[in-house]
Amino acid sequence: TTEKKSLAGIQSRQIANTNKISAYGQLKSSLGELQSATKALSEDSFGAVKVTANSESIKITGNAKAAPGQYVIKVDSLATRQTLTAAAHNSRDSAIGEGGKITVRLANGKEHSLDMKGKDTSLQGVMNAINADAELGMKATIINTGDPSNPYRLQLSAAATGEAASISTIRVDGNDDLATLLNVDASDPAASGFEQTKAVNAKLTVNGIAITSQSNTLKNTIEGLEITLNKAGEDPINVEVTKDDSVALNAVKDYVAAYNKFNNAIRSLTAYNVDLKKGAALTGDSMARDSQNAMRDA
Repeated sequence: TTEKKSLAGIQSRQIANTNKISAYGQLKSSLGELQSATKALSEDSFGAVKVTANSESIKITGNAKAAPGQYVIKVDSLATRQTLTAAAHNSRDSAIGEGGKITVRLANGKEHSLDMKGKDTSLQGVMNAINADAELGMKATIINTGDPSNPYRLQLSAAATGEAASISTIRVDGNDDLATLLNVDASDPAASGFEQTKAVNAKLTVNGIAITSQSNTLKNTIEGLEITLNKAGEDPINVEVTKDDSVALNAVKDYVAAYNKFNNAIRSLTAYNVDLKKGAALTGDSMARDSQNAMRDA
């Protein structure tokens, strides 16, 4: 009998602890929703703007820094990546010399080297090594032209759009065979057996002002607006930026709902039933009271 009473007491405490843990979970959930609603109720909500454009050739989003107004945008050209295609090669799996160091210099002056010591120097291996090194500023692929003798061509593409991101030179040291394939100066690629498609910058006008961009995403051209260029064309695009009060209105409504839900949760979890002389899971719990008081003070 004594053992049964002891077991019953332990089981009772287990149930109470389980209920308390569940209650903390409910309290945490309602507090999390309130924190999210508070974050949304920021200054940006009250300065929100609505941006409309009469064409899908561009996409524009705005933030609170954007001033209401009208803009006429004309996209003359999109920014593109440079490609360099090496001379044809007869195998993609056979080693091209041994080791070596590939140094790539970009038009913006950035230079980075790839050490091929102990690595696969076949066309496939070189492609894999290039693609594994993000610091080189270029990506590689192999194109099979179907030629019966030399079907494989290594094509190198600048990692980013625009002229400044273009590959200026590639130099291989310590592997003459690989150097014969990869050495190139983009100012005269044909001299090394390369074919080149040059990169171009994006060109557009905003209210008649000429703009040049390395990227097709312009973040600082008009304060508060991010412009993504999708397509070039002759037709001007009309853009209107207006204040959007609905964002603040919805943020206020969501905050009120979350605050009331938080308070209702605490009332329910800390309630005391006088008739049953029984408290809820967090009745008398200081953490619940402190959370509510802190929220009221804030």
